[in-house]
Amino acid sequence: MISLDRATPGPQALAELDPESSEWVRSLSFAGPDHYAVVGRLHVMLLRAARAKSHRRGSQLATKTVIRRVIVRARTQDLAL
Repeated sequence: MISLDRATPGPQALAELDPESSEWVRSLSFAGPDHYAVVGRLHVMLLRAARAKSHRRGSQLATKTVIRRVIVRARTQDLAL
């Protein structure tokens, strides 16, 4: 179970992480305005990653949407008969 308190992780837990991850964990344990600044940076990074993935999968998603529309249209026509 994940603890939601802002206690700083122990040195052993941080030692098991790579340096960048360790810095993120340490930074996210800050309080007050520093915490919100780090969360804001993380939010921007996650949005950038989501947009990149969406862009990469855009054509696949568009194709699936068209196929779904064709199936729904066919089912609707079948029901109308």
